[in-house]
Amino acid sequence: MVPFGTGPLMPPTFREHDYGGSLVPRSTPEVGCLPWESRAVKILVGYVPTPEGEAALAAAAAEAELRGASVLLLNTSRGDAYIDARYANADELAAAEAALRERGVEVTIQQAVSSSDVAGELLKAAAAEDVTLIVLGLRRRSPVGKLILGSTAQRVLLESPVPVLAVKAPARN
Repeated sequence: MVPFGTGPLMPPTFREHDYGGSLVPRSTPEVGCLPWESRAVKILVGYVPTPEGEAALAAAAAEAELRGASVLLLNTSRGDAYIDARYANADELAAAEAALRERGVEVTIQQAVSSSDVAGELLKAAAAEDVTLIVLGLRRRSPVGKLILGSTAQRVLLESPVPVLAVKAPARN
């Protein structure tokens, strides 16, 4: 008889993170009970220079610290306007990179202009880079808007072959 909490079927322990106080699984040193611990860990964060993008960046940094992972920061534009506020400039990317490196996280930055298929760019990067987790920021929605999730987020959630962590920006007062 194996005591509860030991052996190969031992459940994960939980730990609070600094990005909202939600509980996420954390394995114990004795048993690698999470699937992403058996290979090099890379986290893809879909970043835009907005409060939602900053929340996604903070969540990705916390996950990377927890798992000893590197981060692939992907910023993309639909390419449907001459000026796109979602397409980060050099200063915004440098600030995002500094925030990750400050926490001891290795980061790679990619920018892409897609043919209005941001979800496709995220899924393509996830497959090409063999990521183990995708982190996205979600906008707050009205009660009617909650019936329909954003098309990019919805497609990534439904089609991703790896877990997706969706986070909201802190509420504005």
